[in-house]
Amino acid sequence: MNEMPFSYDIDNFPKQAPEQTPEVCLWAAVLESFIKDALARLNKDKPNKDQLEAFNDLIRAGSITRRIAKYNDLDPEWMSEQFRLYVQSFYQQQAA
Repeated sequence: MNEMPFSYDIDNFPKQAPEQTPEVCLWAAVLESFIKDALARLNKDKPNKDQLEAFNDLIRAGSITRRIAKYNDLDPEWMSEQFRLYVQSFYQQQAA
């Protein structure tokens, strides 16, 4: 089995470090939820409207991705590129 180019293992995402403010934790939770919604597009036969929107926005580094990235001190283009690589790898594994 091939390694994914970027792991979206968000179940092991640190919930809150002692030095983090509640606002930082909130935006980390928003990021986690956003990625879970985007991934649902790959794992469900009929994803809901919000999941499709998250997937499409993350694929193209749209406005939602940019806002969430800003508050998490991340590069939205990097997030989008890593997600596209993950999606590409996912479909390659499905085809194999």
